[in-house]
Amino acid sequence: MKLRLPIRPPRPRKLAILIAALTLSACATASAPSSPAALSMRPTVPRLAPVPPEERDAAQQKMMQGKGNANIYTTLARHPQLADAWTPLSNYLFNASSLTPRYREMIILRTSWLCWAQYDWGQHSGISQRNGLNEADVARVAQGPTADGWTDLERQVLKAADEVRYNGAALPETWRALKTALGEKAATEAVMTAAQYQMTSMLLNSAGVQPDANVRYRLPASLAAPAPASRPARGVAGRPPGEALAVSPAVAQGLATLDQGLAQAGLSARARAILALRTDWLSHADAEWSRRLGEAKGAGLSSEEISRIARGPSAKGWSEPEQALLLAADDLRREAFVTDATWTMLARHYDKRTLMEILYAVGDATLAAVASDSFT
Repeated sequence: MKLRLPIRPPRPRKLAILIAALTLSACATASAPSSPAALSMRPTVPRLAPVPPEERDAAQQKMMQGKGNANIYTTLARHPQLADAWTPLSNYLFNASSLTPRYREMIILRTSWLCWAQYDWGQHSGISQRNGLNEADVARVAQGPTADGWTDLERQVLKAADEVRYNGAALPETWRALKTALGEKAATEAVMTAAQYQMTSMLLNSAGVQPDANVRYRLPASLAAPAPASRPARGVAGRPPGEALAVSPAVAQGLATLDQGLAQAGLSARARAILALRTDWLSHADAEWSRRLGEAKGAGLSSEEISRIARGPSAKGWSEPEQALLLAADDLRREAFVTDATWTMLARHYDKRTLMEILYAVGDATLAAVASDSFT
């Protein structure tokens, strides 16, 4: 990108925009920055390789129709049934929600940054500049809601993404501000967009999906990497996700379709219950934890095992396959990524299709926890 040097010194506002543009331009060609000790390095080669056209079965060919050959789709083609189950929710939140494109892209970029998600950051750095943001805006998204230049509402939009990542839900003050400014439906969809793209980050980071060859943007190398997440201190009187999402029927139905797809997949009901309950505990989603207890007992988990889920993978009594499930849930909460050690353990016991189901199961439970606890 060539810039002409101004004859006269630029005014302060123009200078700020110029500096931000130069920062983003540098990000376009720089390699991803090194992760600090708190975060794991992301894979530089796929863990789950894209499915090439000549190897696709009929279901994969059908799923891929009209999607081109972007690495996200050719990787999700490893499990076309779950990709199809997830599509209504993801398509609605990207293409048809009540949010303006600018706010949508701000949330997606902020979530991608917080999850250290190279694929979506790269894709949406370009998409956002066709949807209301400029290079200066994109660079500032990584700096967060306290950066100079945002309106009060834009700060609240970015705060919602931060809270979904670090608090497991939008906090009441932010929710009320968004609801007042945007209306209940658009505010709900703003929060669920952050949750949706957190799930996307979990899947793509863990599967090792690599940037597409035509995407030039990379995670900003000039900023310290985001902090990992932990179990939030708060617990709220959440609601069933379907009730909490009633103002947005498309999101409610999209989440229900994903739930149904997981129920019909090959992952056992016991494994799904372990992953969901551990995710609820890590998110401090007390209402979802309570709601799932009957399902967990129906899946064969004893009261002692359910109690042990809260104590985590280090508790005595777990088999290695189930310990690996708990470790995966912990990793995904902490950094939206299954670490190398956990992935190696999982791969000893689960095939590639089931590995995809594990990632979807944690993402689905995370979506439900956010829906349950955000809109109170």
